[in-house]
Amino acid sequence: MRVIVSLGISVLFLVVLAFSSDDKLILKPNDERVFIQGRVLEIVKGSVDFAYPGVSFEIKVRAKKVSATLEDVSSNNHNNYFNVVVDGKVVKTLQMSKEKKTYLLVDDLDESVNHTVKLFKRTEALVGTTRFYGFELEEVKAVEIVKKPSKKLLVIGDSFSCGYGNGVELTESDNLNTGFHAENEDNYNAYGAISARKLDFQYQCVAYSGRGMYRNFDLSTTGTVPELFSHVFPDNEHGGDANLKSYLPDVIVINLGTNDFFGESRNPVEEVDSAAFVGTYIAFLNSLEKTYPKANFICIAGGMMSDNWPTGRYTLTKIKTYINEVIAVSNSKTQSTKFHFLEFPNHNTIFGEDWHPTVKWHLTYSDLLTKKIESLNL
Repeated sequence: MRVIVSLGISVLFLVVLAFSSDDKLILKPNDERVFIQGRVLEIVKGSVDFAYPGVSFEIKVRAKKVSATLEDVSSNNHNNYFNVVVDGKVVKTLQMSKEKKTYLLVDDLDESVNHTVKLFKRTEALVGTTRFYGFELEEVKAVEIVKKPSKKLLVIGDSFSCGYGNGVELTESDNLNTGFHAENEDNYNAYGAISARKLDFQYQCVAYSGRGMYRNFDLSTTGTVPELFSHVFPDNEHGGDANLKSYLPDVIVINLGTNDFFGESRNPVEEVDSAAFVGTYIAFLNSLEKTYPKANFICIAGGMMSDNWPTGRYTLTKIKTYINEVIAVSNSKTQSTKFHFLEFPNHNTIFGEDWHPTVKWHLTYSDLLTKKIESLNL
């Protein structure tokens, strides 16, 4: 017999279910006891599809065993990877299959106390779309509604913000031009997700490797981040329109420009069009501010740029100048001080794949971002 008890306790609403020890329970994605962070869309009834890194599904239970059913429904010669997080600690990593499959997340929980179990997408949209069908619980004693953090963080960026290649540590004596390996990307340990946990903020990440503000790594000017921002599936022709008002961030971080400037390392040099970069950046911030008028904005430069390379191009100085111009114009237009600048130091000595920062460097960047957000006194 199942007994449902509704308790109004401050702002937290609990649903507690009592079961006999041999009961099983399926929690579908639309169940109010499943806390979803990130952009998802119901394509097949009773499930949700999603692509961006950092999408997560969380429950709070007293149960012995927790499983989840998923499948990769599209891929680009890669498999998606997920972290299983129990009571705030990563206990395992799952590699997805292109077949619908039920994965054991944990099977030795103490049913006498509450536990949080979270499934967190490590990998980005270029890896492909995953479908989540729900959780399966065994030996269930109770399920509660997860208490959601009151503040929200939105990170908009490129490979840096995805956590590209952060799962390895390489030196310049190694082959640093490794190419992308999905298993070595971990958005859970990227600076944005780390900061969200430190601050107890909800987290959403809209980031894609190789994409820029007005042009991409490959110099193309379509499929840039401002163009794909409103999509749930950035690689889909139709994209799936996101309900932008369903997630109202208190802080929006924009970390773009590395790919725009990469053309300056080419031979012949493809110099950044400063007017196009600044104009597109201002227009993007203007659009975001209209959608999220109560948000503070932090515009980041650095981390993967320096004045030492490409030789003689001084790209770090240029991007800092351009972004500070964007911030000044945006604050003036809105008659506010909601637009802020933050510089990340260039990582060195130890690298992830393709010269990206390692988890250790993401921790450093997270410290800087966390302090900046705290200084806003939200």
